[in-house]
Amino acid sequence: MKITKLMAILGKINLTVAFIVLFLFTNFAFNTLKAQITTKDKNVSEYTYYTLEEIKERFDKYKIDSSTHLTESEFLERITILQDLKPSTYRTYKAAVAYFATPKRLKEISDINYGINSSIAIAKNKISYMREHKADSTISTFRTQPIERIYDFDRNQFVNKNQLEEVKKYVFASSDKPNFEVHQLDKFLPNVSQFGIKNGQRAFGYRMSLKDNYHLLIIDLPENGRKMILFQQNGWDNTVKGVY
Repeated sequence: MKITKLMAILGKINLTVAFIVLFLFTNFAFNTLKAQITTKDKNVSEYTYYTLEEIKERFDKYKIDSSTHLTESEFLERITILQDLKPSTYRTYKAAVAYFATPKRLKEISDINYGINSSIAIAKNKISYMREHKADSTISTFRTQPIERIYDFDRNQFVNKNQLEEVKKYVFASSDKPNFEVHQLDKFLPNVSQFGIKNGQRAFGYRMSLKDNYHLLIIDLPENGRKMILFQQNGWDNTVKGVY
């Protein structure tokens, strides 16, 4: 009887010791585990690893909320940094589950992941707003100026090309909806091929009415990219004057 009790006590002690050892091992493994950050740079041969504490530190430094005011390039930079934390956070959460982390620790990681996604969404919304505001301002100024400040008819060329580049860049981000679309641009502008535009292309974009029956197209073409086309309308005839 005494031997049986002794064996039972020893069994409980061994079980307790085994549990303590397992707990210490899993705690050590979780705390030292580092999640791999994937990189888009194919030239990088070594990956960067972050602990959970390092993830928290970087998130606290680069998180974004509605009161954050940055330039577009700064927002884009932060988005890249935060996106690089997402796979790390995901792998850390999986490790936490595998090593029986406490509910408090799991919630902490989930909150960080939620914060990363929220920050990225806020940054993208702010960038969209900034681009739309910039586009509306640029287009408004562009539309109100004389045609001579857009095209030099004596030299047969577009002028103020810095402004033209801005208009081409931002017009599709403006609050104005595209108002021009044809399946074959050369059917609408028969002489457009004389300006290096390949026939048979679908055109989609904007049409702006200027003075003296002149119109300006800002369109995307499958093979020629984004172009500005100045043309004059005479009844049913449309004649291209210049392409930029």
